[in-house]
Amino acid sequence: KMDTDLVDDNKEILLDDLVDLNYDKNKLDENEYNEEEEMEEYEYGEEEKLSFCQQLEERSADLKERSKSVFAALGLLLLGFIFAVISIYYMVLNDWARAGSFLFLALLVGLPGGYMSYIVYRIIKQDPDYDLQMIPAYE
Repeated sequence: KMDTDLVDDNKEILLDDLVDLNYDKNKLDENEYNEEEEMEEYEYGEEEKLSFCQQLEERSADLKERSKSVFAALGLLLLGFIFAVISIYYMVLNDWARAGSFLFLALLVGLPGGYMSYIVYRIIKQDPDYDLQMIPAYE
């Protein structure tokens, strides 16, 4: 009799665990269904119905506060591109010393300019993770 009591107890425990697992599975299925509904409601790009030029117009008043920094960033980025093109020109001529020097200058000038230009771009696109305070003020 003892063995059958243990077996019955084990069956009850197993059945209880199985019921709990089914409940958890049903609950998980419901949560996945709700998440799918929420995903369908949100469409990416809804907030970007304005063109870049229209967004630039909206943010131009804010960017005027840091206009020197914005122009410095764009100038550094442009200068970096110019140095990169000169470096490629010297690479074609097989003048590796000058090519390396101009490539170094392109990286030295272009990376900070590109980074700041990207921050300005994200501010214009009104990304909540980027703020005007991220641009240094050189006034």
